[in-house]
Amino acid sequence: MNSTSISLLLIIVSALLYVQAGRVGECRTSCVERNVQRIVRVHLRDNYVMVGACNNATDAQKAGGVLAGELPFESIVTPYICHKKIGVWTIDELDQEGIAKFPVRCPSVDQVSQERIASCPN
Repeated sequence: MNSTSISLLLIIVSALLYVQAGRVGECRTSCVERNVQRIVRVHLRDNYVMVGACNNATDAQKAGGVLAGELPFESIVTPYICHKKIGVWTIDELDQEGIAKFPVRCPSVDQVSQERIASCPN
């Protein structure tokens, strides 16, 4: 690994640790996870936080994928975006990856209080 790769890795790890602390600007991770999904990827760009939130696929979703001839999948990652100064999460319709299916289940969800979720901005 060269020094550029190591530097990039350290920057990514630092960003992930900062986000895992629960907040980037006004964007709180609990407000997108809401005790039902788990953030599995994070990108920081200018004034925006972009994440991929993972949900385990339901049997109906899997059956629909099989009927469509897709490869088997266990989870679905949906892109969300949040402006750091506003704190409201919305589905990121401009995300290049879009909604993606994966053959592995999502990591477990860290539970937070309902009061914390209720305090999320709309």
